Amino acid sequence: MDKQKRNVKFIKLNNGEDLIAEIEDSNESQFVFKNPMKIIVDTDLETSKQIIFLHPWLPSGVVQVNSINLPSNVIFLTTEVLDDVREYYINMVSEVEMSEMIKKKQKRKKKKIVTSESLETDNVLDFSKLIDRIKKNRPIH
Repeated sequence: MDKQKRNVKFIKLNNGEDLIAEIEDSNESQFVFKNPMKIIVDTDLETSKQIIFLHPWLPSGVVQVNSINLPSNVIFLTTEVLDDVREYYINMVSEVEMSEMIKKKQKRKKKKIVTSESLETDNVLDFSKLIDRIKKNRPIH
């Protein structure tokens, strides 16, 4: 999706948390946020400037879909973000998605390796049975 067409918003929750997310849908009773990221504000000690970091709000590896419905009554406000912040958010979402995709591929590879190792083990056992039969001079057929 085009970076400029994404409906990226700053969200302040009633509990004080600050988020940035794409609004997928909204009505009077709820908002649907896609790829919510928590804003972490820190200060660069050398320059004394504030720095923001974005961290996935929903724990990756736990949820199937990185989207959440929030009731309107837990949201204090939503507003537009600066273009630089939108770009940073979109890049972070892309990195998180890429990281998750790599983790899934690695899991599949590990599963294949385990499966092939068990096949090798099975073959070794079958071969050892064959050797035992030959040692005992029993016909194989």
